[in-house]
Amino acid sequence: YMDIYYYYETMCDHQLLMKHFIICPGYQMEEDAEKEFIYLIKNEKLCFVNIEFREFVEKVNELEPSINLVNYHDAGLMLYHTYFASFNSGIREKMFKAGGLYNIAWNLNDMDGWNIIASNIEQALGITIKMLRKLNESLSVSSMYWLDSIDGRKKVAAIYKKYHQILNSYSKMNEMELFYLDDCIQRNKPVNLITMRHLSEFNSYYDSENDTFIEPPELWRIINEYKHMIGVESSDDLYFLKDGEFHFYEHYKLIKYLELRMDDMDELQKAYVDRCKKYKYSDDKYSIIIPACVDDFLEEARHQHNCLIQYVKPALEGDTDIVFLRNTANTKTPLVTVEICDNAIK
Repeated sequence: YMDIYYYYETMCDHQLLMKHFIICPGYQMEEDAEKEFIYLIKNEKLCFVNIEFREFVEKVNELEPSINLVNYHDAGLMLYHTYFASFNSGIREKMFKAGGLYNIAWNLNDMDGWNIIASNIEQALGITIKMLRKLNESLSVSSMYWLDSIDGRKKVAAIYKKYHQILNSYSKMNEMELFYLDDCIQRNKPVNLITMRHLSEFNSYYDSENDTFIEPPELWRIINEYKHMIGVESSDDLYFLKDGEFHFYEHYKLIKYLELRMDDMDELQKAYVDRCKKYKYSDDKYSIIIPACVDDFLEEARHQHNCLIQYVKPALEGDTDIVFLRNTANTKTPLVTVEICDNAIK
């Protein structure tokens, strides 16, 4: 067995106090002691020196291989794993001993409505172990959107049921891939594997203007809820590529800009047309078209699959000019997008 001693100083009278916990095979702490233990090892303000745990992991696995302890990056997780795998703790024990489910086991208390009397992991969460392992690596302590609720887990189960032949080749999946696959189910659309490949690299977005990180669920919600503001009717339009990267971040920034300038957008668009009318031109072969509104920029970007979306704000604010070169015989079809800045074509 192992003794764990936690020393701390009281804030008022600065007394040095101690908490004592024991982990040994077949032993479960009293309820209050277990709560204190979990609070201790999950306390973000408490620092562990992980290097000291290397021999600990080796020794535990030598004495009790069935615990299947891993040298995690978080020493608190090592203690959590050791404790719940050392006695009949139910689903947590099964998850740790099965391997590859440590993040999910760590967050199990925060998940609503899971079957606490289930005899196996799949029955407990309604999702196959294969799928849970794919999610475990990419989902973090602060990012259990898809597993926290019964509805979210039902969607994950439906995604795996419909697309398991595609997903069996994936070792891990992130939230944006799940959003996309759920969207494909809702709209009865085929899965684009190129889209999946790019979404696999998708992370949270740092909004520098507001000094905050936007996590995938919030980013997805904002873009889909306000996509009408940027002329997007179908979510497919959110996936078109720009130099191998997705437009999600640009869509988010544009939505926030349009919200900010909503009251004077008509004046901004009119001023842009007046400023750029000097470029208007047409001959037998080519014509130069001036975009009259934000929708014109977005329509050009959708057809050209370029990075024009990130130029909407600079153009309307007077930092650069954008015009469209078209065939005179067919001025409705995009041909070349042109940027003019400081009297020079970029």
